[in-house]
Amino acid sequence: MNRTKLLLSLKLASWGGMIALFFVISIAGIEKRNTARCQNIKIRFKNDQNLGFIDSRDVMKEVNQADPAWQGQKLSNIKFNLIENGVRQNEYVEKAELYLDNQDNINVVLEPKKPIARINCETGAYYLSKDWDKMSLSNKCSKRIVHVSGRVRNITQPESKMDSFVKQSLTKLLNYLEKNSVWKDATEQIYINENGKIDLVFLFSEPIIKIGYVDDKFEQKMNKVNAFFKTIVRCHDLASYSELDFQYSQQVVARKKM
Repeated sequence: MNRTKLLLSLKLASWGGMIALFFVISIAGIEKRNTARCQNIKIRFKNDQNLGFIDSRDVMKEVNQADPAWQGQKLSNIKFNLIENGVRQNEYVEKAELYLDNQDNINVVLEPKKPIARINCETGAYYLSKDWDKMSLSNKCSKRIVHVSGRVRNITQPESKMDSFVKQSLTKLLNYLEKNSVWKDATEQIYINENGKIDLVFLFSEPIIKIGYVDDKFEQKMNKVNAFFKTIVRCHDLASYSELDFQYSQQVVARKKM
């Protein structure tokens, strides 16, 4: 046998051994899955920006409802699809997936939804997610959420041009607050008038801040608000004013309390 044939034979034998080993490992894995039993479920939050609206106990409730007999069950009998779908259907969950580790533990990795505002309307209140989904109110809120009221009907499902305009305006305003943490922390309430104009209530300011339409000049208005509070407030008491109007380009109109 020449050298070329010898090398070819060795290569074929090597590939045959690898294939055989693959089948052995696969069969062993299947056998282990049929006999191994699950003892624990580990829950991990990914990109956790939900401010504490959902925790591990809530996830375990979903798991137990989907498959109450998971603990101690053979892995082959556990209803993985039902568990995963049950966790995903929680209104505070954005994404969820399950996998097994080498200790036969079920790992639940989920990404919670991020609430960006609390909407208060005549039909009730709810939290608004970053994807504009409605979420029920929760008593687990660990951080203050800006309140939005006024003309907020149909903002998640616009039915008119004004509805769409209000949604667009609120989206732009909330995105601005998200990018500017100082204003995000300072803004307590957003009020949307019937004409689509917006008023703000700051934690540090008694007067209502009228900014009008959230248009192309919106950020210029916010810069003017910032400059105003950095200068005027130092030497003027604003407690006697009910409104500060920043809708005009060259002036700020202050209205005294009646």
